[in-house]
Amino acid sequence: MDHPNDWCGVKLIYGPSRRVEPETVTNYIEQAALLKSELPNFFVGFDLVGQEDLGSPLIDFAPEVIAGLGRYPDLKVFFHAAETDWQGQPTGKKHTSTLILKNEFFCLNFRFECY
Repeated sequence: MDHPNDWCGVKLIYGPSRRVEPETVTNYIEQAALLKSELPNFFVGFDLVGQEDLGSPLIDFAPEVIAGLGRYPDLKVFFHAAETDWQGQPTGKKHTSTLILKNEFFCLNFRFECY
């Protein structure tokens, strides 16, 4: 049955490790922009992956992400929100940072009983 909204396939969200210095995120964004230009039908967007509790919260990378989105306004970001297991961790502030950074996807991945 053909339907205009039926789709089955694979797309790429480039998701390198977040356990880096902020300057490295600039290189990641450059790589994401290159992937988008070379694979426009396969590449969807950019994410930073890894448990925030073990590293920097997303907001620490805001200057680099904002600058990158300024250079590549068509680049989409898909950051997850508030990935933390512990009450009072700074990662709980990620809800705000995902909105500030023009996030395309808002996924709540935290345990409510911790808050």
